[in-house]
Amino acid sequence: MKTIKKSNFRVEVYPKTTVYGSTVAEEEDVCKTMLADIKRHVNNVQTAYVASDSDPVCASCGSRWTEDGDTYNGGCCKADQDAEDARTANIPGEVALPGERKP
Repeated sequence: MKTIKKSNFRVEVYPKTTVYGSTVAEEEDVCKTMLADIKRHVNNVQTAYVASDSDPVCASCGSRWTEDGDTYNGGCCKADQDAEDARTANIPGEVALPGERKP
């Protein structure tokens, strides 16, 4: 028979939904303010911190990062492909056709 063992009890606190159009910096500021209030007013707190999720995306177009490397996202946008073409054009012995990805 299966039983569930509970451990690592904690409290997670989430801010109210932010206003549409707020920036990442504004959302982080709200969390930092909440954190300061928690530390000032709540007893029995061992540690508290602001955390966030990290989702890798293309710096040019914001598409989800799908590749293993850090410099080329499979040509998700023109800027990504242009940067890859420029990189491969500068590698001795490598010849890349426009839009072609070299292994």
